[in-house]
Amino acid sequence: MSSQISSRILALVADVLESNSSDINPDQHLIDDLGASSLDIAEMIWRIEDDPFFGVGEIPDDVLDQIGTIGHIIAFIEHNQQASIKTPEPGQASMILGADHHGRLLREVLVQTMESLGHLTEEIGAVDDRPVDLVEVAQSAATAVARNQASRAILIGLDGMGMAMVANKVPGVRAISASTGLQARMARERHNANVLCLGAGIIGAHAARECLTAFLETPFEPGPDDRRTQRVHRILEIEKRHLT
Repeated sequence: MSSQISSRILALVADVLESNSSDINPDQHLIDDLGASSLDIAEMIWRIEDDPFFGVGEIPDDVLDQIGTIGHIIAFIEHNQQASIKTPEPGQASMILGADHHGRLLREVLVQTMESLGHLTEEIGAVDDRPVDLVEVAQSAATAVARNQASRAILIGLDGMGMAMVANKVPGVRAISASTGLQARMARERHNANVLCLGAGIIGAHAARECLTAFLETPFEPGPDDRRTQRVHRILEIEKRHLT
């Protein structure tokens, strides 16, 4: 159970019921143990739905009907937040490797690296030296990641920055442009980045392989008290607010 979520819910319940949060625990029933009225519970739910930290939006009626204890509320929020950070389903492409005409040759090198690491890949973008619009390539790959049709994507252009700009316009995508393995590792570990953008005109094959390997093999670390998970979730909340 996330200590941050738990402590904030306990404080919220205590505030609504005008009680001391130290006297409240997740096992207590809102009505039977704490004497909450229907108006009290309605205020709690409204405040939870309105708080970007929890990020649950409007709680469905069937979920509300099952809420009895404080622990039920905490469990629902934790499940909702974990579901917002998607993982691919069985049978889906594990990785997308996209490139425009500037990045096509480097993509061919990295395909071999990805296959040696055991990753299934789907190549998109340039097939020869004819110009390809980086916007289309980046948007296509980022959309696949956002829709959970791929777990991550690697995009290669001349500088990588244009690819990152486009990919980050797709809600749910956290794209970074990296030129060192350390940058790629920290982006995964600290920010749960899901799209790596590389500049074929900036780095060579060796550095690109280091970036790719770090990006693929570094897991996301939630951090103390799920601090980094909450940060990723707040990024998603910013996207939601600007889409409405």
